[in-house]
Amino acid sequence: MRRPADRRTARLGRTATLVVGAAALSLLAGCAPNETDAFYAPSDGLDTRDLGDVRGVNLLVLSSGEGDAGSLHGAFTNDGGSTVQIQVSPEGGSPVTVPVDAGDTVYLGTQDGEDATFASVDVAPGGLLPLTITAGEATEDISVPVLDGTLPAYSDSVPSTGPSAG
Repeated sequence: MRRPADRRTARLGRTATLVVGAAALSLLAGCAPNETDAFYAPSDGLDTRDLGDVRGVNLLVLSSGEGDAGSLHGAFTNDGGSTVQIQVSPEGGSPVTVPVDAGDTVYLGTQDGEDATFASVDVAPGGLLPLTITAGEATEDISVPVLDGTLPAYSDSVPSTGPSAG
């Protein structure tokens, strides 16, 4: 038969173990890397990083096939104090120009947005299209995904013919 003092000691031992375990777990959780500091594009397209006051957000190209027209989608934001002419040049194709006023965001490929269509895209859907983006004196080379109308969100946005530029 156990004595009451032995039961109290056992209970205190279990409680102390739980407290020490919870404290250790709290300390170890603080050692995990903070993933919110990692740069990433949380959608289908890619973001720019090196264009000074201009940011490209969620950039991608919609096209029905290699050699067909391609529509640039995403947005450009100008955090600077003057209007910027952003030139987007696809590898092997003609550039399009997108003007963005100071402090403004221009959406690409939406009903109310700017139309930026390349005459021809040299990459099949599922591939990456190299783009050179120039905003003022800043230039950045990125490769954006080329998608087709398979996903319902993009099915009505794939261009059928011809280029246009802002």
